[in-house]
Parts: sequence; C-alpha cells; structure tokens
Amino acid sequence: MAGNVQWGSEGAMFLQPCEQDADIPLKDPDNLLGGAARFASFYAGRTADAGLVVERINYVPTEGFGCGFDWDGVLWRAAGNEPFWMAYVAEDGLTIQFAGEEPLVLPVSLADAPIFRSGNTELVLEPITCQDSMADNVLGWTATLTLDGATFHGCGFQGLALATPATP
Repeated sequence: MAGNVQWGSEGAMFLQPCEQDADIPLKDPDNLLGGAARFASFYAGRTADAGLVVERINYVPTEGFGCGFDWDGVLWRAAGNEPFWMAYVAEDGLTIQFAGEEPLVLPVSLADAPIFRSGNTELVLEPITCQDSMADNVLGWTATLTLDGATFHGCGFQGLALATPATP
C-alpha cells in the first residue's frame, strides 16, 4: 500500500491511496509510520472494519518523493551515501549511477528478487529496516551493491510495480 496518511479526530488515522479518492481506516499499533508521516508505503493486513493495519514499512520519507513519483516503472530502488550511488530495477534491467558518472544499465533476472546479478555486479536487498544516513527517511530494506569487487551499502524499497510483493 502507498498513499497519503491523514489524521482525523481523536487520533484516528486514514490512508488515501495514491490516485484514489478514498479514505481507508488505518491502524499502526507499533507506530511504524511515526507520528509525522505524510506519505507512506507499507505492507498491511486487513482489519475487521475493512481498514488496514500496518505490518511492516517499505518507505516512509520525511523528505523526498511521494505519490508524485513515477512508481509505475520501479520494481526496486536503492541508494547509498559517501559515495552517493543509486540503483533502480525495472523490467529492462538494473540501472546503477554514481554521482557525476554516466548510468550503467545491466540485464538482470527478476526471478531471484530481491537479489539481482549481472556478471561481477550484485544488488542484494534484505528486509531489514534502514535509515538513510543523510536524511530521516526510513526504508524497509537494507541494500548492498557489489560492483567490480567494491562493496557499497545503503537502503532500499520495493516499488509499486510488482504484482506479487517479495516476502519480507
């Protein structure tokens, strides 16, 4: 699930899913979304009142993108700092980019998600909560990128383009 989190009277929470005109009752018993979340992507179960209960986070930003992000093509996204790197997994492969460099696009199989390999390159996402070291964004996946023998660490999230979510 992904959308804008809203608060009603007496602490009630609601989710307005991206591009939908609905307010779904939302319960977050473990306060995984935090009290200030305006946008959230999370794994959820159903409640008896046709609402949702947050089970695990995927992406909860304090800054960055929300419903306006082009979620359709993103299967996975990961990034790390010092040095800054970013990786996207889409149907057409794995794109890796370091600050100031041209992107590298590699073919990968989606069958082993959330592990993506191509030659001497590997992107592994593990279902461990991770906080971006340069922002307060909390992501549901820890990312490790290995490229030409060098290892880079960061955080990641599962995009909304996946038909069947990975089992966290």
